Amino acid sequence: MALLLVFWGTGTLLFYTTHPDNLSLAQALYGAMALFGLETAVAMPKTAGFAVSAMYILYPALGLTLFASAIVRLSSLVLSKHNDEVRWVKVVASTYKNHVILCGLGQVGYRVAEQLKEFGEELIVIEKDANAPHLGAVKKLGFPVLIADAREEQILVDVGVKRAKAIVVATDNDLGNLEIALDARRIHPEIRVVLRMYDQNMAAKVAEAFKIDAAISSSAIAAPIFAGAALARGIVSAHDFDGAPHLLVEISVSPTSRLLGRTLGDLVSDFGVVIVGRSAADSPTHKKTFSAAEPIRAGEHLLAHGSKDAIRALEAAL
Repeated sequence: MALLLVFWGTGTLLFYTTHPDNLSLAQALYGAMALFGLETAVAMPKTAGFAVSAMYILYPALGLTLFASAIVRLSSLVLSKHNDEVRWVKVVASTYKNHVILCGLGQVGYRVAEQLKEFGEELIVIEKDANAPHLGAVKKLGFPVLIADAREEQILVDVGVKRAKAIVVATDNDLGNLEIALDARRIHPEIRVVLRMYDQNMAAKVAEAFKIDAAISSSAIAAPIFAGAALARGIVSAHDFDGAPHLLVEISVSPTSRLLGRTLGDLVSDFGVVIVGRSAADSPTHKKTFSAAEPIRAGEHLLAHGSKDAIRALEAAL
């Protein structure tokens, strides 16, 4: 690219200062550029000097050489996608900034990739098993996948850990996860580190001792949902807030529901439940913006969030 700019600038200068037709600067710029593309936007004058005449001969040849070189390099790069996965992903990663790195493509890793796709995030995946069951599905989501061991520090560098905003370490090896997390933090001290661990007690201690942003046990996350499902229908998620269990549930409003005629605002004042989404009976998509004064209609679905007792009271009123 630098060589091309040098020749273009030189050609423009020669055209502008020595061409017998007294070209304008714009004509000189365009004329020099056109010669690289095997075109003659500016006709070669019969009285042209040696330098201008040489341009008409050498520049098309130079342009053809540069074009052929670019084609060869591009073809080599395309082939290297299949033959050298590390090199290909490194090239892709070099264009990313503020992206997320995911290590591990098990069940948890795959669900993380799906969620990040919905969030519109750029993601690069590292998975050491070339036969991982979710490999093809994640590639179809449009994410580059590097088959390598994330415990190798250079692999983290190759996927742009220095420019990434977060890394999610979700392999099935607790010690390996910790090693990857610590390497990422050492290379990029400001990166957000999310670590999967099987033992929740150990996860809490690791997070505190090594200043990990989030160390999460899958079983600890799943347990409240199982418990919540035993208490309420349509459970979406469950969590503790201020020491009390809270649930996010989807409820359907039947034609005989006692909620008919009341407003969404009534649910807040009467039950202490917040509606965070609603959808019509014939629509699978929840609306996220609506007025508290809107009436509740038969057949619609409401996404409600509240304490365990508030959700129970709401279900009793259905």
